[in-house]
Amino acid sequence: MSVEDKAPNMVGMTLHELTVVERAKSDKYGNARWLCRCSCGKMVVVVGNRLRSGNVKSCGHLQRDYARSMHYTHGGASSKLYKAWHAMIDRCERKNNSSFVNYGGRGIKVCPEWHDFEKFRAWATAHGYKDGLTIERVDVNKGYTPSNCIYADRATQNRNTRRNIHIFYNGDRLTISEFSRIIGYQRTSVLKWYHTDTLIDRVERFGMRGRRNENGMIEIYGLKR
Repeated sequence: MSVEDKAPNMVGMTLHELTVVERAKSDKYGNARWLCRCSCGKMVVVVGNRLRSGNVKSCGHLQRDYARSMHYTHGGASSKLYKAWHAMIDRCERKNNSSFVNYGGRGIKVCPEWHDFEKFRAWATAHGYKDGLTIERVDVNKGYTPSNCIYADRATQNRNTRRNIHIFYNGDRLTISEFSRIIGYQRTSVLKWYHTDTLIDRVERFGMRGRRNENGMIEIYGLKR
């Protein structure tokens, strides 16, 4: 059996910015190659093992955008915002980054638009960026996109970790511990209600009502603090 015959069928798979459209002619060594559509719309042929390993993530636009940004000459390259932007991309895309396992390693990506520093800076400026604030993902299991990011102080961001479970109470985003203190109940009990999917029913005893929103988050309404 040839190397080509052993190649797994990758048609329809999406890996990073590339979606496999069809099988292409193998290279001179017999390695399977695939025609892919990049998120930017460009078509490119890539060897299968380079796709699966992550060595090739796009048609090349990620590298070009990154290179352009590294040579940014409009006064932003030395700013704190630029350094924060560079660190954001680095932890999501560079496997040697010490934080990659918690970001790129679990599928957290930076949207293609934000690979352009000027576009990212425009969004940050319009959404309250100032020195001392850090970018925070509203849903820590999703990537860096305009709809999933806000700017927050360090104390607020420290609350938004995968170790914390969050609910919305009267429109405020709270941890289970914070909500437990509001109703005067032990955190362990409230956490158990959350994990057994009975929290919405249980809060009725406190004169509250609850629901799950379109994103699956629990929203609870009741007595104002």
